[in-house]
Amino acid sequence: MNQQNIRNLTLFDLLARSWALPSAVETLQFSADSSVAAFACADGTIALASLSDPEPPESRIRVSGDLGQTTIRSREKPPAPLIVTDHLRDGAPLIAASAQSGFLAGASDGRVVRVTATGEIDDTDIRLDGSIVALDHARGQGVTAVSDGADVLLAMASGGIIRSLARHGGEVAALGFSPSGRQLAVCRGNEISIWTLVGEPALVRTIGFPQAPIAVRWSADSEWIACPLASGGFGIARLVDGKAGTVSDFPAMVRAVSWSERADALIASGAFRITAWSMKLPPLEGETG
Repeated sequence: MNQQNIRNLTLFDLLARSWALPSAVETLQFSADSSVAAFACADGTIALASLSDPEPPESRIRVSGDLGQTTIRSREKPPAPLIVTDHLRDGAPLIAASAQSGFLAGASDGRVVRVTATGEIDDTDIRLDGSIVALDHARGQGVTAVSDGADVLLAMASGGIIRSLARHGGEVAALGFSPSGRQLAVCRGNEISIWTLVGEPALVRTIGFPQAPIAVRWSADSEWIACPLASGGFGIARLVDGKAGTVSDFPAMVRAVSWSERADALIASGAFRITAWSMKLPPLEGETG
């Protein structure tokens, strides 16, 4: 028997699930209850994957009775296909986790729509005159922040625009609620402005960077903000005193930053490997070790 064409399975083949899509995946968002992953695709659709695995790796582990050797068999069936929504806009849709397993997404005509775990799309009461360029949702507060690049609007889950933040600086590129939903970071021009939403919205701090921040990610304790920069690299800021720093020596664009609460570390893409900085020595004031 000719076995030369039998491919050796890797751990990724055995443990993971993978799918092929007709266009590139631009961003990923997990649902609030961690049951669904939503992939925003460059063709304007959202691909949805249930995180429940009908053939989890632990169900395929076998221990031989004679030698006690542990092995894992391959899947008997291919993974369930992704659920793909209708076209929402030109380019990857903006998505934010909403209640339970659902999402909010920005459509090309200024609508904010609800996307269910099964791919159904329903209109909300939120609609802008122009295309939506920034979107986020604070589940605990039931507030959605949305922008057409010029104005930043806040809307309650019960419906209707309730507030419009005062314009401050250049064009809005991204919005991000703090973990509690009581603060909102607005990336506008070369700055991030921090607004408190307790009572009447008020601007509490503005932090400048050498280049425009294009996304924002809060630390779990709301003490730090990190942001990829349009020119490459990323910025980081401590909110208690506004002290900021940048790390720019990356071989590619930093498209994503994240925080590890357990490791007390900041993590960034854009290098040949995932890179991380301990927050015991944060990359401020030129310190990038």
